[in-house]
Amino acid sequence: MLVPAHKRLSASTPPSAWRDSKHVRHVAALLLNQAERVNLERALSRIARLTFVTRALGLEQVVESGTVSCVVTELEDSERERLGTTIGIIRGRFPLLPIVLHVPLEPQSIHSLTAIPELPTLQVAVRLIDNVVDVVTSALRTVPPHPAAQAISKILNRHASPRLRPVCTFLCGAATRPLRVTDVCREMRIANRTMNDWLKRATLPPMELLVGWVRVLHALWKLDARQSTVDYVAHELHFQSASALRHMVKRYTGMAASEIFAAGGFRYALVLFESALTNGAVMREEQLGLHVNGMIGRA
Repeated sequence: MLVPAHKRLSASTPPSAWRDSKHVRHVAALLLNQAERVNLERALSRIARLTFVTRALGLEQVVESGTVSCVVTELEDSERERLGTTIGIIRGRFPLLPIVLHVPLEPQSIHSLTAIPELPTLQVAVRLIDNVVDVVTSALRTVPPHPAAQAISKILNRHASPRLRPVCTFLCGAATRPLRVTDVCREMRIANRTMNDWLKRATLPPMELLVGWVRVLHALWKLDARQSTVDYVAHELHFQSASALRHMVKRYTGMAASEIFAAGGFRYALVLFESALTNGAVMREEQLGLHVNGMIGRA
């Protein structure tokens, strides 16, 4: 029988000793020139992965995934739609996200910059003057890790073997959206079978369950830090509904969200997660009745 995590805790359970971990970088780029795309991707290949788009809406959708560390964009997309509105939306949703404007050395383009209210918070790379690779690299160095991802990864990496830590760090940053095990394996370039073997050797739960836990913790952080409604957080993190999110919180922690907040909120949820990893009795997929077709976080 599955014992809820909160019932396995003692009153003296200490918080984890946290360690720093490398933050995974993801750059969303709206660049229309193929040569510039190739150059940027080649130059950043060792420090970031890039997702290229051609439309303003596509850029917004990539950023909404929650995994982006930096945005690079031109002033217009492939259909000549100006990016001012999109930049405003992104800046409003992600105030600390670095945004680099890549603009040509033309009076009209330079003048267009003044029409962007968010300009003081942006970085600008002017063609033929600035090296966009240097500007983006500099921007990536300023990216603060997501507070929830940082807190979760410090606990998870405490229990992970060295070869699993990059996987755990990626997971903690990427689980703001529904993930399949195959998504994680593909992103980290690790075979599914190898991933399962590494997790077993580290006495960690299956990847499906780790993803579920991390998504629950991200939701609780948003509810706690922003005092948002369950409906809003469920929509923001791409759960099917608010009731689906409530059910998932109860299924993993053994407590309702209101009970978790009464006990200490997100930090208490981290203690539940630590207890689950430490005791190992946490989780079997069949016991929790999890995730149709392997997709985590929509059920």
